Amino acid sequence: MYIMDGITGDTAPRIEMTEKQAKLTHDGREVVEYSIETPRVSGAVNMSAELAFNRYYTLQAQSLITYNTGALLRSAVMTMDGNERDGGLFSPFVFRLTCHDGYVGDRYVSVFFDRYESKGGAHGATTRSSDTWDFDRAGKAGLADLFTPGSDYMRPLMAGIRARAEEMGRGGTVDFYDGLDKNLTDYFDAQNFYLSKIGIVIYYQEYTIAPYAAGILEFTTPFAAFADMLVYRELALQIPAMSAVALSPAAVPDSQPPRRIQRWNSVEEFERTLG
Repeated sequence: MYIMDGITGDTAPRIEMTEKQAKLTHDGREVVEYSIETPRVSGAVNMSAELAFNRYYTLQAQSLITYNTGALLRSAVMTMDGNERDGGLFSPFVFRLTCHDGYVGDRYVSVFFDRYESKGGAHGATTRSSDTWDFDRAGKAGLADLFTPGSDYMRPLMAGIRARAEEMGRGGTVDFYDGLDKNLTDYFDAQNFYLSKIGIVIYYQEYTIAPYAAGILEFTTPFAAFADMLVYRELALQIPAMSAVALSPAAVPDSQPPRRIQRWNSVEEFERTLG
């Protein structure tokens, strides 16, 4: 368990992370190991927002426990039995949901999750999802909700992404697929964002713009790049505190500290994602 304090003012809430871990067995053998991190907020001015946030992620955790103890466990047992019949080896299935807190402020709370699953193959797969909550409205905020109506925020956003990606490619840090500029546009997903302390982070899932070894790729565009387009002064106030160097695309870090969400509005919606 760990706690992150709000970064702006005394009215900002705090987030506490808790973790549920278990190893599931069948006939005395471990077949599934899972770990699920859940955020819980406290100290928010808007109690309705606090209750909505906590209820949402409690439901998420319950859904994932049901998945691990039900569908994933059954799949693991079937795989183990099949491998034994064929004389093969079996490695326990692994499920991890890791929650990171990207930004905690008076109005916005932004979190993201990395969901890792390994089912005995050469390597597992990680999928990221994220939520940004507007505590003034007691609900989630989409990317467009951060900007004033009619703002051309996509222009500086994509410009920042392209500049950083091109720099990474030239430096040899990432071996991008051919057609990088087109891929950055084609695989851009407005849901794949979260807020950090310095800007808006856009991420691309595994295999979309680069091979598996590159992982999930992040591109941070500083709040300053959007000038007066931002709706809320809380974000704009952080701009003067940064030097010109810190605001250059090359100086913006692409990875946040290892604190780590996912998006289902109901148990039924979650179960549909399982196929």
